Amino acid sequence: MDLVQTKLLTPMVLAFVLGVVAARVGSDLKLPDAIYAGLSIYLIFAIGLKGGAALSQASLPEVAAPAAERRAIPEAKPSLYLTPILAVTSPVDLTVGISLFHAFARWRHL
Repeated sequence: MDLVQTKLLTPMVLAFVLGVVAARVGSDLKLPDAIYAGLSIYLIFAIGLKGGAALSQASLPEVAAPAAERRAIPEAKPSLYLTPILAVTSPVDLTVGISLFHAFARWRHL
């Protein structure tokens, strides 16, 4: 139950699920501008506070290492080390991830 409260009942997940359900039902849900603005601000704060809480739990080396590396080696180009990583992981994520998601969706709707 603790996992459900900490992960699945967050405002971001609930807003996403509400949007999916509304789209699936075919609802023509229109919110007044004031409610839409208030909900948007609430979600932005919720995301920001969750990120801030995660950042406060991080150790100093996790936070400071990237900045220190950039200061130590200013001529380092992120494109040189990010490109190979993305070139390998993106195709794997697309082929394996989409295949697994498709298999799960077919299994779920049997």
